[in-house]
Amino acid sequence: MKEVNPFLAWFYQGSNLKQLELNPKAKKILDLVNKNQINLSKLRKLSQSGNPDEPAGVRSLVWKVLLGYLSVCPKEWKTSLKQHRSNYELYLNELITPNDELWTHIEKDIRRTRRDMHFFWKPKDTTLTYQDVTQGNVPPRVLSKPFMTGLDEVLGHSDDPYLVAIMNNPDIEKHADVVARILFIYAKLNKDVSYVQGMNELLAPIYYLFSMDTHPDFKDHVEADAFFCFCRVMSALRDFYVVSLDYSENGICTQLQTHFELIKLHDYKLFLKMKALKIKPFYYSAKW
Repeated sequence: MKEVNPFLAWFYQGSNLKQLELNPKAKKILDLVNKNQINLSKLRKLSQSGNPDEPAGVRSLVWKVLLGYLSVCPKEWKTSLKQHRSNYELYLNELITPNDELWTHIEKDIRRTRRDMHFFWKPKDTTLTYQDVTQGNVPPRVLSKPFMTGLDEVLGHSDDPYLVAIMNNPDIEKHADVVARILFIYAKLNKDVSYVQGMNELLAPIYYLFSMDTHPDFKDHVEADAFFCFCRVMSALRDFYVVSLDYSENGICTQLQTHFELIKLHDYKLFLKMKALKIKPFYYSAKW
């Protein structure tokens, strides 16, 4: 194989190569990416029916490319990633303020984010063992904010010492803390939009997917990469979250109604059922 893109070499090693041999679609994706110039139209078309989970990292790589975080010229990736991650470090140092009312608004929604998954309430540091957590053998965290507690409110009553320790030890940084921090920084950099309920639902799948990536060039930079990809998504959906534009052509109210009309067109039975139950598009459209 002619290696045009050194970032891809990892996918052709060890167990990843075996998974690649068993997954023709993943191989097609990497073949498309392994060019001096990536053909976005072909990559987008190939991705329309979904991207494979294995080898780990293929799906998140495609998301980064299609969102424009990674250039169509792979030779630019190394420099671009270094610059973006350096910028994010500056944001962390300059924008994080512990006593800001904005945290309250964000944390309230984070508590409701994907409550069917315990993932967001697990430690960000995957090397922490059960014994480390329950016995408090964890290093002091670098960033004091955010730190969310309230086990009963988030997960329901639990006698599990592991979960109790996670939720009440200020040195254990959870995935939920990181997601809240990303939203806080976005709000500070985009004061005309700030933070609006529903942004957490857009960020959650991006952060979750990137957290599953074990690629050595990405696994330690989940927060920064997720932030910039979230910004890319928000650049397309920004008008949805500007209150003054709610009833404009591109505003959230107009778009929700359009969504409801599409359900009526494609699944009339479901449309009637939801209408009878008075289930408004606001309650489900963001996740859909």
